[in-house]
Amino acid sequence: GFTASWTCTSRGEPTPPTPPTPPTPPTPPSSEFNFPPECTSTATHTEASGSLDYPAGSGRYSNNEVACFFFSCPTKQATLTWTRFNTESGYDFVSAFPVSGNTAGSDAVLNEHSGTSLPANTVVEQDGIFVRFTSDHSERR
Repeated sequence: GFTASWTCTSRGEPTPPTPPTPPTPPTPPSSEFNFPPECTSTATHTEASGSLDYPAGSGRYSNNEVACFFFSCPTKQATLTWTRFNTESGYDFVSAFPVSGNTAGSDAVLNEHSGTSLPANTVVEQDGIFVRFTSDHSERR
């Protein structure tokens, strides 16, 4: 699983510290964001800052999962900071994509990460960040 915090700031502003917020459970796909059809669960975050702990609490993620998250950022600068990362190396991945309008640029991956080391911060100057977590059919963490 993983834990990440996000902040939306105006371009050129320093990123303020992120206050902790409770995790948001996945919800049905939003009509405002075009989630890809392969998503088995989705969540939309429209707050200016917050944190995401996935899976929530101390649980383990499922096999063959495609969990999708959209972080809306109308100020046009979003930063995603990873604070915990633990996926099956080489098999389970977290990928981040820029969002333009209500669609993620699936061919413009900002970063894709697997394993236990923390990914670099993800910064995008568009309408938000789309994060997709995929797990294979075996080991769960």
